[in-house]
Amino acid sequence: MHKATVAAAILALSAAPLSAGVLECAINAGASQNGFITDHYRFEYDSKTATVSVLDALLQGENGGPLAGTLSETAKKLGISWSIVVVTTTGKNIRLQYRASYVKATKAVQISVVPGGGEYVGGFEARGTCN
Repeated sequence: MHKATVAAAILALSAAPLSAGVLECAINAGASQNGFITDHYRFEYDSKTATVSVLDALLQGENGGPLAGTLSETAKKLGISWSIVVVTTTGKNIRLQYRASYVKATKAVQISVVPGGGEYVGGFEARGTCN
């Protein structure tokens, strides 16, 4: 019975998609990002199913954990997008539209966010690296 359990676990691991991964990203967010871009992101993705899970300090605080996003991939890049609604200090709900662009060869990442609702003009972006 024990051998069968071990064999099943090995089979399950060998059947796992080779295109799945985890990116731990350190971002140079700075104070000018209004707290919309944090200094650390975790992306768990599976290219075969085009699924991604996103986690940062903002999502942990507002959502209580990871949030599902949208994944796109080319030979050179991963594109990840997600959105969340937050309450501003003035009590207004705004939707934050995020996009992460990860360059596979250099491990560089750029995070951008566009706040909706008219309280902010333009958006914010920051860069970093992932491993």
